[in-house]
Amino acid sequence: MKKNWIILVVLFLSVSHLFGQAFIENKEIPKSLDAGRIVHLKEIMRIKDDHEGFYFKSPHNIKVSPDKRIYILDEYQLLQFSKQGEFIRNLYRQGQGPDEFQFITNYIFKKDGLIIHDNPQNKVVYLDLNGELEKFIKLEVKGRKNFFALYDDQYYFFNSDPPETRGDMKIIEINSNLIAISPEGNTIESKFPFPIMYMIIKAGENVFMSARARRLYCFRDEKTIYISHKNSYEIIVFGLETNVVLFRFNRKYMKVKVTEDSKKFAHGGNYGRVSAGGAWFEVPVAKYHDDVQKLVKHKDLLWIITSTIDKEKGVLVDVFNRDGEYVDNFYLRYPNSIAPFGVSSWLKLLHDGYIYAVEQDNEGSYSVVKYKIQ
Repeated sequence: MKKNWIILVVLFLSVSHLFGQAFIENKEIPKSLDAGRIVHLKEIMRIKDDHEGFYFKSPHNIKVSPDKRIYILDEYQLLQFSKQGEFIRNLYRQGQGPDEFQFITNYIFKKDGLIIHDNPQNKVVYLDLNGELEKFIKLEVKGRKNFFALYDDQYYFFNSDPPETRGDMKIIEINSNLIAISPEGNTIESKFPFPIMYMIIKAGENVFMSARARRLYCFRDEKTIYISHKNSYEIIVFGLETNVVLFRFNRKYMKVKVTEDSKKFAHGGNYGRVSAGGAWFEVPVAKYHDDVQKLVKHKDLLWIITSTIDKEKGVLVDVFNRDGEYVDNFYLRYPNSIAPFGVSSWLKLLHDGYIYAVEQDNEGSYSVVKYKIQ
């Protein structure tokens, strides 16, 4: 009887995978006997804007290229540094020419260069490592969109179109559609909708939107992505090759309440009253922090930065293997200068065993810091 039950479970999971419906429910405690340990960081390098050629106003979207150069996106800047942190050049040219930008939404690496998306100008620009233009492509898709991948000669975006609310404040789900655009930029194919909860006020051209959940993603491999789009603990594994949800997974998790101290890190906590369409609205503050704060890949594992904070130990990081099994967890001891619920915005990149983070001193000056995981 037990053997038959096991066979039925295996058959169910196999069939579920075919239809993208397999759901892996993990227990609250991971498999590792070393779970719950404290992981410390050692500072390796700090990049400051005390040299000519660049400044830090709001450094973000930090990436390391295949040739180990460091890239940092900032206001009207796409900064290129050597692997030792020495400034090389600013790749951002402001304007409307073929190799000029109004606003860079995102960038990715290709062999010997970069692919850069400019949302206001609706174009994708190819630059070599010296910042010289190779080509640019105009895109026909309109609206709010975020470029994140080039796969099988198609550009992949998250795209959303907020509905009209006639000037009323509503909390509703809006589909963040995964779309693919052809290499020529003129053919658009909808792949999959990921609904995200928003607080929205829209009356004609007057729009105010405040997300009530995070849309997070990172790559498992070149053709598979992890996606989180809810307040609750649930991860989607989506295949770009097959255009289906391969499976989903979660774990039992105790939600963390928003307090007066953590309010500014919660959805709606930074707004107070807002004006839209000639009326004033009070933005409601979420009662709980999102279970999942950030997704990062480390080697062949997925790290999930959670909302569980221990003031002495640090932030709880859950570890899953590529099959969605909860295999480990640990507390990451972040610097004392970082607010507990600010860890997800402090940690910008995990690459090759190093964390790249953005920190601000008492004078308000920013630094990009590289830490080795101990």
